[in-house]
Amino acid sequence: IGKSSFAGYGMGPMYVDMDNNTLDTITQDRDAKAYALTMDYLWDQTKLIYAFATFKGDTNGANKAHLTEQNFQVEHERERFVFLTVVTIVSDKHNSAKTNYDFVNTRFGLRYKF
Repeated sequence: IGKSSFAGYGMGPMYVDMDNNTLDTITQDRDAKAYALTMDYLWDQTKLIYAFATFKGDTNGANKAHLTEQNFQVEHERERFVFLTVVTIVSDKHNSAKTNYDFVNTRFGLRYKF
């Protein structure tokens, strides 16, 4: 059995790739490390959130990886509803050519607080 990581099925506070997929993907066949930083700012009923993570995977062969991810989120709460927008930017820092790990994803959501 090879090394792997499983961080669950997502749906963390930012609903983004960083929550489950990025580290899981690069640990399938190599040693990996991840570092993350998050910051948030609350102003009245609006919350601004920023998260940055870097993921590095290394093997003895050529199968190395270095991915970064940035997440920008804006939440606005009104009564029991939270409206949110999340922009995710993932970059493959190891490959100079564009890969499947170079993308921008924008999501809109609505949460109901019980």
